[in-house]
Amino acid sequence: MKFAPAELIQLINLANHLCPMCKVPLSNSHLSLRHSIVVPNLVDLIKTLDHDSKLSIANMKRNRTPIERSEIIKNAGFKVGEYINKIHSFLQIEKFKLKGDKRANS
Repeated sequence: MKFAPAELIQLINLANHLCPMCKVPLSNSHLSLRHSIVVPNLVDLIKTLDHDSKLSIANMKRNRTPIERSEIIKNAGFKVGEYINKIHSFLQIEKFKLKGDKRANS
């Protein structure tokens, strides 16, 4: 992919975190199957981002507007950011649940 957002690295790093409940990596398949959180796998996400960036470049060329690399990266970052937010929300909820369980057992 020619234009990669920094958010993609964040998503890759999140996939290496352990699920607070299950103690396994937060892969897209784990999130989907065990917690009903839909996050595409990295290969499909990168293909989608690559396709979207190529469409943006084609549209800019067709409209004879300058191709702004930063704009393409920003748009890709928003898309990846949606998935990051889903995972962060899940982690915050689970962290809160785990704190509540520890207090109840004390």
